[in-house]
Amino acid sequence: MKDRGSRKSLVDTQLLMFGIISGVALAIMIYLLIEESDVVDIPLIPVFMSVCVFGALGIILTFFELELSTILLIASGISVGLFIGVYYTFKSMVTKPVDLAAFTGRKAIVEIPIDPNSTGRIKLLGVEQCHEFPAKASTQIAKNREVLIESIAGAIAFVIPIPDARVTEAPSERRCGRCSATIKRRTAEYCPNCGERL
Repeated sequence: MKDRGSRKSLVDTQLLMFGIISGVALAIMIYLLIEESDVVDIPLIPVFMSVCVFGALGIILTFFELELSTILLIASGISVGLFIGVYYTFKSMVTKPVDLAAFTGRKAIVEIPIDPNSTGRIKLLGVEQCHEFPAKASTQIAKNREVLIESIAGAIAFVIPIPDARVTEAPSERRCGRCSATIKRRTAEYCPNCGERL
């Protein structure tokens, strides 16, 4: 009788632990998919999916009254296999262009507002695949405003706002803020006279 009571207590503890593991992993995975879907790091989803499956398998296998070591071995094996499969599936779905410089001079629309002190996000216009980049600018640019990609450094696009149709076209030259030298647009990122970033 005492042995049966301790076995039931052990089973209840296992069910509780596997349930907590599975529930927490499921909650984190749902949060990542819903709230952080555009900035989530790809390996996080397969990790939490595998942990969630590990907990669910632990619950199911506990009802078959298997030893804990057997449950852990089976659940771990299946979870690791699932992680590898889902990870490489996600990885194959994400494609990055080889030459990001090819996007220089292209038009984009601001998805997340850009401020001189913070990074926003832009989405390229008129392309077959959706390409989004973190973006910086020297001025504040509101959401849904069209911009022109001046350059790309690393994975960050440096953009300028495209003037409204009512405004005359932007000049082909610009002035350095420090020494007032006149420099042609898109020829240099830094002033050739004083080295100031343009």
